[in-house]
Amino acid sequence: MIRKLIFFLFICSALSADCQCPTKCPAEFNEYSPSRCLTIVRGPYSTYKDAVAKCKAIGGVVAKITSSQENDAVWKAMMAYGQKSGMWIGIEKKSDGSFVYADGTPITYTKWAPNYYPSTNPANTCAVMDPSSGLWLPVNCAESRAYICSVDLVQG
Repeated sequence: MIRKLIFFLFICSALSADCQCPTKCPAEFNEYSPSRCLTIVRGPYSTYKDAVAKCKAIGGVVAKITSSQENDAVWKAMMAYGQKSGMWIGIEKKSDGSFVYADGTPITYTKWAPNYYPSTNPANTCAVMDPSSGLWLPVNCAESRAYICSVDLVQG
């Protein structure tokens, strides 16, 4: 049986000192925005497609980052965990060249690293977050990496 090492972080305090959390995250997830929770899955590494399937199986998506506040919270979680390589975030390129979130909705926020977007390499159709900067890098979806799953908060 494949064993997963999952690191849990509570991110609410990183977002705001007066954060009020009227809802709660499901077991094994921690809040990273007013409406979403996250968990970092560090092993075993997965391709982007497998990460999407694994997140979906637990009721989530590969991290959906819709604001600078959420990007900073995910980045802080990666740094706190000591992650040294990029982790899958829920960004993928469609056949028309546009990027969407893993759930298929249009991108509403981006934080691409300078000189990396748009990528001229047709194999680079997914994105990772660079742990040294919090910026996004386009990479090949077939690479095996750690990933971040996110789910909506549960009304509690």
